[in-house]
Amino acid sequence: MTAKPKSGKLWTYEFQPTTDYANGIYMKLWYAALFSGCTLLAASLYSALISRPGLRLQGVMLDRRVWLSEHGAQWELGWWLWLLFIFSWMLLLVVLMWRYSPAHRVTTMLQSGLMIIAAVLAIGACLVWMKVIPAAAAAESSAELLNVVDMLALAGAGAGCFMGGIVTAWIGIDLWRLERLPGPWLLPAVSAGLCAITTPFMLPQPHLLIMAGVCWVGWCAFLSTKREEPKVFSAWL
Repeated sequence: MTAKPKSGKLWTYEFQPTTDYANGIYMKLWYAALFSGCTLLAASLYSALISRPGLRLQGVMLDRRVWLSEHGAQWELGWWLWLLFIFSWMLLLVVLMWRYSPAHRVTTMLQSGLMIIAAVLAIGACLVWMKVIPAAAAAESSAELLNVVDMLALAGAGAGCFMGGIVTAWIGIDLWRLERLPGPWLLPAVSAGLCAITTPFMLPQPHLLIMAGVCWVGWCAFLSTKREEPKVFSAWL
């Protein structure tokens, strides 16, 4: 916002929206939703079609070790896509909170902190799988070491999904309760969050994680069609 001095009093200001807000030059919610949905779809398809041999956490490990040693670049690219999705997940929630969640609330600050914690845990798990697993596969006692590294990464991923699911569902329910957005707009986000919360108790089985991903992609697809969004703070937006 720009500060405009009142007549004759340099120390008294009235705040007015900047031209950026007036002209609508800010991150649109549907931009962030489209970006997040596309990155999740890309990361999921890449993992299912390209990285799948390296993601076999159960059964004979010899094929997995051979694949990891021969396809290191493809393996790393898959995890870079997941890191990009983590960023896009945070971006969408931040845009949603900035546009519709009242600032300077304890609840809003707690949601922001929990979002960062979830992202750090998920990023740590991705980095362990990206860099440590190929090195563990090349070690002599690779079978035992692979299991240890997998359990460490799964613990981080599970904790990240748990925290991320809590904050996603919390933000959706909070905005629903405050009537900032229509309830049907937020229901897929709440569903995705609830599925993610229960994911750690099912890992390494990915069924609930897949359900959370489907809900998230569906929500992003829905939001990306809403080019005109409800304007709660009309003085700014």
